[in-house]
Amino acid sequence: MSGFASRTRKWCVEGGRGLVNAIVSSRVREWNWTVVAAMVLTGMLVGCGGSKSVAPPPAPPAPPKVETPVAKKPGTQETKATPADAAPSGAVKILSDFNSFERVNTIGGGFGGWNSTEPQPEAVVEEKIEDGVGPDGSPAWKISYDISTPGSFCGSWMKLNDFDARSYSYLAFDIKGEGTYPTRVKCELKNENNANVGRTMITGISDQWQRKRIPLAKFKRALGNLNHLSEWVLVMDEAAVGKVKAGTILVDNVAFE
Repeated sequence: MSGFASRTRKWCVEGGRGLVNAIVSSRVREWNWTVVAAMVLTGMLVGCGGSKSVAPPPAPPAPPKVETPVAKKPGTQETKATPADAAPSGAVKILSDFNSFERVNTIGGGFGGWNSTEPQPEAVVEEKIEDGVGPDGSPAWKISYDISTPGSFCGSWMKLNDFDARSYSYLAFDIKGEGTYPTRVKCELKNENNANVGRTMITGISDQWQRKRIPLAKFKRALGNLNHLSEWVLVMDEAAVGKVKAGTILVDNVAFE
């Protein structure tokens, strides 16, 4: 460095120091004098040809982002969204478990037996709620039939009182044979005051309790809709029971699932 440049740099530094001292001695106390001094020295050094620059003090860190909680209505709980077409999970409507021995189901519909009579060939049906024969030793619906007369038929019925089953997928019930019994019976579901009838066959009946779940889709084509159901019927005719012209079945825990 030449003598002139050295002297010039010395004058700049000394001048900067003097300026800082003058500012510090002032009565404007609220300034951050350390920061001001650094800025002045930086300007003096750079202006006087210094080879290095002094970095300004770092900016204070930004405050952390705080999310404002969304207020919830009292008594509500957070729930996860579900697809719009999701079916109800575990929806069950018990129609009758026969435990009360009352002759009416949970939607106000009665139930009983029916049989062909004159001028048709006459069949015989007997039905009752019997204690101690259900799957867990509870009461169950006992239905006995006799279609020994050729061409006769009979069965059981339960009123559904215009029930809307669109939220359900199955008609379900427990069934077993007792003594002499058929291995299959016909199942009917009716709507619009019995104007339409959907039919399917219940098979595989044995002397052990089984839960039968019949897809409601099996009836929908014949019924057109599932929101005005009027009656559920079991039919014992020759086409259903075959050679077992007389027998007994037990039914329990009738429900839509």
